[in-house]
Amino acid sequence: MELSLDWVTHTFVNIWQPMLLGSVLLGSIAALVGYVVLDLLWRLSLSNYKARKQNLRRDNKSD
Repeated sequence: MELSLDWVTHTFVNIWQPMLLGSVLLGSIAALVGYVVLDLLWRLSLSNYKARKQNLRRDNKSD
């Protein structure tokens, strides 16, 4: 093993490619999971808001 620019670039390329692939895969999976979770939370929040508004309208009509 000799320390040279050729050795460093060759070793770096061999190490970098799997790390890059893993980072892209994990990043994509994390983004997809985050999107789905936030979308579900948003829909739940919106349905709760609509239900509260509807209940307020019913209460105001009955008075």
